[in-house]
Amino acid sequence: MFNDQGLVKSISGDDILKLDGTEFQNLTFISKWQNGTKTSYQTVNKGLESPLFNIRDFIDASLANKKLLGMYPCFSQIEGDLYASCINGVYRFSTNGKVETVFSSIPATSFMQDKEGMFWASTQNSGVYVLQSSELKAVSKKLNLPLNIKLTTGSSLGNHMLIGTDNLLIIGLDSSGSDISTIELDAQLSNSGIPWFNYSKDSTGLYFDRIEITRNNGYSVLRYISNKEAEYKDFKIGYGGKQVTNETVRAKNSNYHRLVSISASRFTYPFMEFITKNNKFEEFRRYSTVGVVQNHLISDSCVYFANRKGLVKIFKDSRPYQVVDLGLSDNTLGITDFDVYEDKLFLSTKGHGLQVVCQDKVVASLTTKDGLLSDMLNSLWIDKKRRRLWCGTTVGITVFGYEESGGSFQFIKLGDLTKQDGLYSNYVNYLAATDTKIFALSDVGLTILPLDLEIKKQVPLTVHLLGIEQEDTTYTASDFSLAYDQNNLTFRYEAVSNKRVKYRYRLTTDGDTSAWSITDSRFFKINNLAAAGYSFQVCAKAQNTDWSAPAEYRFAIEPRFIDRWWVRLSLVLLIGSILYYLYRRRIAQLTEKNDMSLLMKDLELKNVELESKALRGQMNPHFVFNVLNSIQKLILTEEKTNANNLLTSFSKLVRQSLKYSRLEFIPLEDEVSFLENYISIEGRRFPGRFSYGIEIDPELIEEEIKVPPLIIQPLCENAIKHAFTDGSGELKVKINIISETELEVRVEDNGVGIENREKNTNRESLGLTIIEDRLKLFRGEGYDATLEVYALDPKTQRGTVARLRLPYR
Repeated sequence: MFNDQGLVKSISGDDILKLDGTEFQNLTFISKWQNGTKTSYQTVNKGLESPLFNIRDFIDASLANKKLLGMYPCFSQIEGDLYASCINGVYRFSTNGKVETVFSSIPATSFMQDKEGMFWASTQNSGVYVLQSSELKAVSKKLNLPLNIKLTTGSSLGNHMLIGTDNLLIIGLDSSGSDISTIELDAQLSNSGIPWFNYSKDSTGLYFDRIEITRNNGYSVLRYISNKEAEYKDFKIGYGGKQVTNETVRAKNSNYHRLVSISASRFTYPFMEFITKNNKFEEFRRYSTVGVVQNHLISDSCVYFANRKGLVKIFKDSRPYQVVDLGLSDNTLGITDFDVYEDKLFLSTKGHGLQVVCQDKVVASLTTKDGLLSDMLNSLWIDKKRRRLWCGTTVGITVFGYEESGGSFQFIKLGDLTKQDGLYSNYVNYLAATDTKIFALSDVGLTILPLDLEIKKQVPLTVHLLGIEQEDTTYTASDFSLAYDQNNLTFRYEAVSNKRVKYRYRLTTDGDTSAWSITDSRFFKINNLAAAGYSFQVCAKAQNTDWSAPAEYRFAIEPRFIDRWWVRLSLVLLIGSILYYLYRRRIAQLTEKNDMSLLMKDLELKNVELESKALRGQMNPHFVFNVLNSIQKLILTEEKTNANNLLTSFSKLVRQSLKYSRLEFIPLEDEVSFLENYISIEGRRFPGRFSYGIEIDPELIEEEIKVPPLIIQPLCENAIKHAFTDGSGELKVKINIISETELEVRVEDNGVGIENREKNTNRESLGLTIIEDRLKLFRGEGYDATLEVYALDPKTQRGTVARLRLPYR
């Protein structure tokens, strides 16, 4: 033994053998272990002794639990309690020497508490566990479950918890998980395991499938009640198309007897009283056979209960049952659990998280967007005293605090609990609670947690920047520059935690703040970065921590030489100087030729105007010749009156033609008047050959627009001259707006058709040629001026349509 001055005393093995249970310096020898020829000694530091812990009690408890603790337990003192880490788990020695389980079935090597109050347990081959509280207890092997037996449900009975399995077992244990008793049931009484419990009417016991369990003097008492005389008040229900009364049910072991007793074991007395009193048993039976959830809510007019397909209402009156539509994307909610808070229903679902329902409407919900670990909920528990909501999911437990104001809920996430926090399994089948503890059931084990568990926010993580990789080079310092062709980069980073870590990162340029991207990866790769200054920021987050402060790299990608600002500015100035010189020289040249250029432009405009007038002028002799020919014919046939009328109309037509041919645009009203005068003259020339009609878009008349003159008449002339050679027909003229600057003229006849016209004449129409030449001038001015001529009836090729697209003002 040594102290500050050196060797104090040396002792031999024989001396140690005599020290069993005695004290020496700062050590107390409490036991000797013999393993073949080797002898080892168990010692305790005297400093462990305190007013809260008696060393002699510890010695007695340790010796009494040799089988539990194994040969080489490791002891540590935390806040006055002594913890033993051993091959079977971690155990706490209370002040009276009683051994309590912290967690079991995991070979632990040490147990300690850090400065943040977190409990750390190292293991031989299962890594390191970080526990929120030393009061978390994982119970598995102590339950002594047969192989492949799964825990299904639980409910409190006083300070004890009763747990059912999917076989024929009931496990009773106290809140510490120490007092465990297992009850096996007769397979003939229950062949479907223990899927639910139900309190008796006076809340003194639990019932399931004709079996009663009560507490008596601290012990669970089991009674089979299947052979007891069934006692029911008078009732009458409809079942299977028959009237069932208390007399028919009373018969022992009858189908009716079993049906009612099974239903009564699932649901409370008031619920069954509602169903039987209002003769709704048939409706209830129909929907209680598919994954029914035990809980329910009875209101003034109906009762709510749930199954795996959704939420069901059964009314007191004659109204049929109703499946409540909660307005979700999939109305099949897959309800797994159901709790009642005043007049509100809390539903845990498979895929829709938690839904809070009031008056058949969802008034609040919790999903992964609100911090829930998973939208796949198996169970929930409302702790009304502490205003907490426990949500058991397929990947752990999420705990929310809640506040209610004006009928609405505000949820505040307190934290998550997973296997790394001490849960036996992340897959939580069922949650049940006593006054002080909550039990989280998994398939083959359970975890006992205090209801007032303080879920601490852990210290935020620290992100370590491992470097920026560019090909074979790694940059570890910030504020560096890279060439323009070194722009394919990989950023590597890491945060150390025993929990799953998420990262968020962003790559920003100077003066820009991009959105964060979330990832599980510990690297980020980007190619072809443009030349600019950059900042790469990354944060980390684990379970029950906030996002860490961002770690940052600042760097720049240098531009090419030609892309540098001063090089570009120099080039711009040089090119600008050259252009200015050329500009001044050109101005001098243009000044000399200015007069000649203006003269040439004026001559060009006059040439276009003269060409347009010439084309319009060609119209006059064309139709004048035809009309004079008709007047001559009337004079020769001595039709003096008709000749005189025709001559009067013709003179008006000539005056209009002379007037309009000098103008580039005339009012549409004048053009239509000219067209009607012309067609009426042709009608007198060829009596009975055709009828005609002119349709004008009312909007054209209201706007008082102007159109090119004398351009529609040749189309009408062509139709009158060539279309009606084999009999009488009809000529239609339609004028409509098609855009803000253009209109459409449609000249349509039902005559012989354009194909037959071309066969009967070898001459090209002079009128159409003149129209096409005028349209070329319009197109030269930027208008979409076109002329299309095609058959009215494509099958028979009879009739002709001339579609003219014209500008207007």
